Amino acid sequence: MAKLLAIGNGTVDVLVKPINELDFEIDSHQLDSLVMSTGGDTMNVTVNMTRLGMDVDMMALVSDDTFGKTLTNRLEQVGAGTKRIKVVPGSKGSVTLVVINDAGDRTFYSLNGAINKTISEEDIDFDCFGEYEFLLYNNAFVLPNLLGKTAERIFKTAKEAGCITASDVSWDRAGKWLCDEGLGLALPYIDYFMPSYVEAKAMTGSDDVEEMARIMLEKGAKNVVIKLGGDGCYFANAEESFYT
Repeated sequence: MAKLLAIGNGTVDVLVKPINELDFEIDSHQLDSLVMSTGGDTMNVTVNMTRLGMDVDMMALVSDDTFGKTLTNRLEQVGAGTKRIKVVPGSKGSVTLVVINDAGDRTFYSLNGAINKTISEEDIDFDCFGEYEFLLYNNAFVLPNLLGKTAERIFKTAKEAGCITASDVSWDRAGKWLCDEGLGLALPYIDYFMPSYVEAKAMTGSDDVEEMARIMLEKGAKNVVIKLGGDGCYFANAEESFYT
């Protein structure tokens, strides 16, 4: 069975709907749905890939409270590995309020200072990379301590250990994107780079999908997958390109 190491973060999501506007003149409102679930890109990938039959370990920080236990319990429930999870005593738990309107649009309210976003180079066990065939580091720009030279070390070490590497990203509020302080140094060691259209546009300054991919390939990515929402995605590498 193929083994995947997923590096990143997880959070407890509280999904509420519908909320179309906030009215502070009324002191009480009714909701159709309030659900607590697990979320975060890395957590979701770990759960879903385990369900698909892959042997997955998640590497992340969690708190030692109810929120942290919810995350580790969920991983154990689906059969994902938790041996790379570090529990940090006294830390602030990771929880996100997901507000959804009638149209299905959503916005996220995350807790400042949550432990899941503080993972740093000191928390990464580079020596274990050789145990895996695949390494995925996603939601990158939510994790500021794992950018720049640290991101380069993660992907370079994984490649030297024989891993196939991949990265999905998130919106970069700091605007570092593919500069050296962002993912620029790491890109030559990433086999599959998978931004969304709006992320790729911000990275490259182009609004042409094929031009976006060309720029990212020139910067070192081996294969580029640009996600196009309901229109599928665009794939490109040095030998071929296509929409699907």
